[in-house]
Amino acid sequence: MLVNSPNQRAGEAGTSLIDLMFAAAAIVTMLLAVSTAVTSQSRTRRLADERNLAMVACRNAIEEIRNQPFTTLLALHGTGFDIPGTNGGPGGLRPVPGDADGLPGQFSVVVDQAAAGETLYRVTISVDWTGVGGRQHFELLTLVANRKG
Repeated sequence: MLVNSPNQRAGEAGTSLIDLMFAAAAIVTMLLAVSTAVTSQSRTRRLADERNLAMVACRNAIEEIRNQPFTTLLALHGTGFDIPGTNGGPGGLRPVPGDADGLPGQFSVVVDQAAAGETLYRVTISVDWTGVGGRQHFELLTLVANRKG
């Protein structure tokens, strides 16, 4: 049995339904805000992970190019490569739909300058993939010349 204070009327004891509805609406709004923030943060983290995979793959591809004989560089033009995942396995990034070779990475090797029997190649290593943020692109450019031993 509720005991009413002297200032309360008989029908005013406890919390009103309107107060409960406002409190419930405030709690639901806060939960939605927290849920949205967590989802957004997770999406941002996955996008950063994808970009990091692309960047590391491009850096590794440059190192592979340095180990290739200089005379074979032009043969790389237009070839694709896969992007390893975080565990080192294949298929770390999905290629864009309709990609001809089904690989997200691609080499572009063109002559930048040639003079006095020396050639300077411009090598562009690009990655196009479909990920958390839709279609994404990462590109790394370097110049390669024949090393004199």
